[in-house]
This record gives sequence, C-alpha cells and structure tokens, in this order.
Amino acid sequence: MAAPSTFAQRVAAHATAEYPDPYTGLLAAARDRLAGQFSLEALRTPTAHVEREAETLLRSLVEEHANAALQHGRPFTEPLEELVARLQYDIFGYGVITPYLNMPTVEEIMINGPDVIWVDDAERGMYRASVRFESPREVQKLVDRIAARHGRRFDRSNPRVNAKMPDGSRLNAVMEPLVDNVPVAVTIRRHRLVARTLDDLVRLGTLTADIAGFLKECVLGRLNLIVTGGTGSGKTNTLNALCAVLPPEERVVTVEDTPELQLGLDNWIAMVTTEETEEGQRPITLDDLVINALRMRPDRIVTGEARGAEIRSVLMAANTGHDGQLLTLHSNGVHEIANRVVQMWQLADSAMAPGVITRYLVDAFDLVLYIERVTVNGQRRRIVREVAELLPSRQMEGDIPAINVLWQDTGNGLQWTGLYPQTLEESIYLRTGQQVSLHRYFKRG
Repeated sequence: MAAPSTFAQRVAAHATAEYPDPYTGLLAAARDRLAGQFSLEALRTPTAHVEREAETLLRSLVEEHANAALQHGRPFTEPLEELVARLQYDIFGYGVITPYLNMPTVEEIMINGPDVIWVDDAERGMYRASVRFESPREVQKLVDRIAARHGRRFDRSNPRVNAKMPDGSRLNAVMEPLVDNVPVAVTIRRHRLVARTLDDLVRLGTLTADIAGFLKECVLGRLNLIVTGGTGSGKTNTLNALCAVLPPEERVVTVEDTPELQLGLDNWIAMVTTEETEEGQRPITLDDLVINALRMRPDRIVTGEARGAEIRSVLMAANTGHDGQLLTLHSNGVHEIANRVVQMWQLADSAMAPGVITRYLVDAFDLVLYIERVTVNGQRRRIVREVAELLPSRQMEGDIPAINVLWQDTGNGLQWTGLYPQTLEESIYLRTGQQVSLHRYFKRG
C-alpha cells in the first residue's frame, strides 16, 4: 500500500482534534479527501473504478486517523476494516439505514430528521430504529445521491424529490422550507414484489384458486379490470400477477409514476412520469402518458395507480375500443369506486355531472377487485375482500351504479355470494370471439 500523503495526515489530525466524536471527524476528513480527488458527479454516481480507488484512499486515511485518535486519547473501538466499510456506506451508500434496506421484510422506512427513524416491518410491525444519522446534512446527502441519478438536486431551492432507488423502492423527501418541525423528512417505500403470478397470490392466501382461474379467464378475455384498495394493500403485487397471464405476443404499454411493474415481456414499453425540471420545463403527467400510449398501437394499457385527472383519459380509451385495460386506484371498497372516480374526473372537468361520469365508468370497466391489508395472528397479510362485476349503465337506477358482488369476505374468508356474472361471458365473446363458461368457478364454501 502506498504511504499516506501529508495531506491525509494533516486532515486526520485536524479532524480528530476538532470533532468531539471520532467517527464524525473521520467522516468529515474522508469527504474532504475524496472531494479533492474526484469530481462531484463521480461521487454522486460512482463507477466501480471510482469506488475501488476510493476504498484505497479511505483505508489509508482510516489508518492515519486511527493513529491520530490514539495520540489524542480517543481510540476507535471498531476494527479498521469495519470503519472503511462504514465510510463507504455513508459516502456512497445509504448510511445507517443500509441494514434495514437489506431486510426482506421491511416495507417502509421513515426518517424524521437525523435522530428519529421509524421502520415498518411485515413481521415486527412498526418500531423505532436504534440508529441515527450524524447530522441533517448526512440525510440530505443521501437523498441528493439518489436524486442525482435522475438528474435532480435536493436543496432549499429544490426542496422536494420523488425518485426510484436502484432496488426499485420509492423515495420521497422534503426539507425546509416545506417542513417546519424537522430539517428533512424522508419516506422510503420498499418495492417488495412477493407475488409474480396468480398462483403466488393463492399460495399467500390473498385469493382462492377458483378466483384465480376466474381472473385468468377475464384477463385473457380482454375485460377491463380495476384493482382497488388502501395504501400498502398490495395493489401493485396483484396487478403484476394479473399481467403475468398476458399473452407474450401482445404489445403492452404501462404508465406509472414510479416504475414498479415487472412484466418481463419482449413487447412491453414502460412509461413513467417526470416532475418539473429546474429549468422550468413542465412535468409529464400520467394523463400525458395515457394519451401518448394510445398512439403506440397498444394491445393493452396498464395504468399504475390513478390519482387524478388521468382517469378521464383512461375511461375515454376504454369506451372507445381500447379493451383489456388494467388499472389500480385507491378506495375503501367496490361501492366507493364511483365516488372516487367522480372526484378524480372533476379535477380535470368540474362541469361534468357525477351521473355522467359514473356511466362512463361502468361502461368502460367490467370488474373490480378490492384488496385489503389485515393482521392475522400477528402476521400482516393482503387479502381480496370483494370481487364485483360492474353492470352497464342501462342497468343503473338514477345515478347509482349497479354492482354485482360475486365473492365477498365478511370475516370468514372469501365466499361466493350466490350471484353469477350477468354480462362478462358475453363481453368476452364480443371482444375475443371465444365462448367461455365462467360458472364453473362458482362453488359453495
């Protein structure tokens, strides 16, 4: 190993004397040393070569710093190799939250300033982590590294960031002046794709084998289907499992705010929204993407969670021959779908009457799945609570949609309600020319 430079020795001694915590001084010295060696861009998005060179420099600096700390009577208790790894995590990785990001059961990490970190774990539930960041600046640097991968900055002039992390997790961060009680707040929602197929959902107890078979027939029959539920209920996992039955020759266009779907199809285009740029270029919204998707000769349009005005374009497309659509949206049950869609549509066109919007909905979509997150014997699970058919507008009474609930879970598991689908078999025949019998999936308990 090359002899440490006099610069490294000087910085190590200065940092050790200046900072009350030895590691804080070491981290400051490491940042200064790397900043003198590499460009800001290289440190934000390091290549493997940069990381290897940085590791050599950090190891040399750690040795000098450890000697200086010992001379000042404040020796390090950690082995030197662990200190090098810790520095690499803090400078290039995710710092103290790295172990939680590596836990497969962790679903969400909430950072409320440097001192307070909460973790939502599928097995343990919500708990406060025992770690902390060294300073608000360390949290800001973590977000800034992730934002830099998307060509964005995170600072007071750009105090909000939504970004996808390399593992697919979704990061949202805000800082002063958008937050008042903490300097910076970060929410990381892990992308845990635990179900890739309908069989996986059956294995996990999310739905029954009969319903899985029924849904497969409906998707292949080009029915338009909505997956709905609350936050963290498993809508994306369910949507991904439904997409797994799509024929490989179909051209599929997905539109999402953050890319989460993993279809693995050759003829698949994944489109994502953008935020307003620092140069003032307007954001590209879900509505923009849906409209553009219509020009891409799609066999299927799959919309990640609809939250606003884009619902108008989705319903218009489904009403004009673009069938086989799949969509997720937030609601608390199948009977709340119409009110939710009306609210979203009126963000784009407040003059449209609720009854007219409801008619667009029931003539556009055929089927709704309502999924819910529950805790059973201390274990968190996602289960389908209701499967319902949306009957066409000619069966509406006034402005109230006609909803035919086929399966329902009232606390004793999913049970057939005794009702059969009224229009689905006919719709499948009109769209595919195939005669199917859906009645065989309906069985008593």
